[in-house]
Amino acid sequence: MTPLDLSPHFEHYLWGGTYLRSLYGITEIGPLAEAWILSCYEGRQSIVKNIPYHGQPLSSAIASLDGCLGSHVPLSADFPVLIKFIDAADPLSIQVHPDDTYARAHGGSHGKTEMWYAVDAAPGAFIYHGFTHAVSEDEFAARIADGSLTRILNRVEMRAGDCVLIEAGTLHAIGAGLRIAEIQQNSNATYRVFDFGRVGLDGKPRALHIKEALDVTRRIPPICSVGPDGERYVVEGGYRTLLTSCAYFTVTKLELSGRMTMTADGESFVSLVCMSGYGHIETADDVVCFSEGSSLFLSAASGAYALNGDACILHTEV
Repeated sequence: MTPLDLSPHFEHYLWGGTYLRSLYGITEIGPLAEAWILSCYEGRQSIVKNIPYHGQPLSSAIASLDGCLGSHVPLSADFPVLIKFIDAADPLSIQVHPDDTYARAHGGSHGKTEMWYAVDAAPGAFIYHGFTHAVSEDEFAARIADGSLTRILNRVEMRAGDCVLIEAGTLHAIGAGLRIAEIQQNSNATYRVFDFGRVGLDGKPRALHIKEALDVTRRIPPICSVGPDGERYVVEGGYRTLLTSCAYFTVTKLELSGRMTMTADGESFVSLVCMSGYGHIETADDVVCFSEGSSLFLSAASGAYALNGDACILHTEV
């Protein structure tokens, strides 16, 4: 089956930078914060660029391909993941995501566990990831109210190539100077607790979600392992490194320097996102080129395929 070559949906949040505008040739003025490069999220879908599904939302193409999500995804399930590029010129708000149980009890479909891969990082760039020590609910609420919350948050420096899993319930924020590839559950459930006193594009403070955050936040220090989880090992055509594997997705970095053969074995669809470089993918039915910023979707029924070129690629399955 032909790999689907996807065009992103864009989000213009106030903390965004200029990198994504340059990468995708966007001429609009203003910050561009996120490119949703693999998305079936309603109203914010990726669009297929190549024939035979040119111009269709990704969900429409998937609906016409029987079994394309694979046996790991129940037939009645929503599309399970969402992948973004994030360009943080300024720090994001401090926020937390619910787990599946809380999200469904409050009108949502999914919670949100996510993984961050640092595509690039300015010197000294960092994230917030949970608390430095166990915190009572009263102290948590008081520090939100008086603006001192960052004093008790765990600050983790990030370099290009680092990755970290952000489990649902973990208070977190991306700092300024980071370009991130984010692999997450297909959810936009976010509870903002602190926004550094900023106002939105409408001139008003952005909404906070204090009650919900108090409900779902884990108030003990998380285990913050800056990855990757696996060893880098040699394969034909380059290197493979397991970045993370959790209940919702498995992400592997492919460093391509030649020809690398792989298989979509029917258990899961495959997402391929090019971090840098260029090349092409060959399947039994087609050849599709890729370069920095490209996002390709392969049906679980694609079988054997080959990646050719000189590139760094994130490979995601469920």
